[in-house]
Amino acid sequence: MKNMIYAWPLGLLMLFGCSSDEYGYPDSAGVEAEIYATVNQSLTRASGTTWDTGDAIGVTLNSSANYKYSVSSTSTGAFAADGDPIYITSQTSSTLTAYYPFSGTAGTSAGTLNVSTATANQTSTNQPNIDYLFGTGTASQTDYTVNLTMEHRMSKIVFAMNEISKSDVTSLAFTLANIDADGTFVTTTGTAAGDGELDDEVSTATVSAATEASLILLPQTATGVVFTVCYNSVYYQTTLATLTLEASYTYTYNITVDQSSTSPKLTLSGITISDWTSGTSVDVTVKIDVPEVTSSVSDNPSWTSGTEKTTTATTSAS
Repeated sequence: MKNMIYAWPLGLLMLFGCSSDEYGYPDSAGVEAEIYATVNQSLTRASGTTWDTGDAIGVTLNSSANYKYSVSSTSTGAFAADGDPIYITSQTSSTLTAYYPFSGTAGTSAGTLNVSTATANQTSTNQPNIDYLFGTGTASQTDYTVNLTMEHRMSKIVFAMNEISKSDVTSLAFTLANIDADGTFVTTTGTAAGDGELDDEVSTATVSAATEASLILLPQTATGVVFTVCYNSVYYQTTLATLTLEASYTYTYNITVDQSSTSPKLTLSGITISDWTSGTSVDVTVKIDVPEVTSSVSDNPSWTSGTEKTTTATTSAS
């Protein structure tokens, strides 16, 4: 029974009178784990790279039931136990995992969570609740400060209107149709996945006096995705042959509207992927010239290659 690892929440901590040879560690009450968690600074959380007051993570030690830790310092990323803390009794390294946001009941494994990225969850208030994060760390009785680097497990799309000022925008929203909006997040592994039903439509919140909006979505590959922009009550639409979203990546659509032309033009330039890690760009141009939206993009943009593609489609206001 050498090298056995014991890690007990305070409420379950017991002191044994057995010899250290039998249990593989010295008799000890253990030390309380000190938890620090930071969001990977190369990434961007839905609500930024810092924690907000009230944020809570679920921490699991050596596969035991997860425990709730709430942020105690938004500046340092320190977390304090919200209930029984975890104590470390082992002198050998123990593995901790953590996920955000905390769900379920402290002391009981959260297991697999149902995820909905529906339009109602895409507001600035609700997006942090679907910005699932996951991280790992280690601790021992002599090194009980745990530094967790949390990684995004969802995908994010940012839509940015170029060459217009905020004062020009009375209403702005973006919609993706024929995508997967529902799925699961496994709190023990950090795996987020869709349910495979590519028949959902998700819209950003409608903004005014702003030039950007975003969606947080499950990692997926979808085909025939209908992309719609509603800018000041004018609708622009095209179809993306393939849309691939990977975990921990953000995709930025830079959109330009040329209003000086007699045939107004909507251009999606430099659809970039950042790490979130740099990747390809795809330019898509859409014109308004008929009373009904009929166009589609026929190419197959890749999010992982280093090449650039340009496509053009014709569309109209509706």
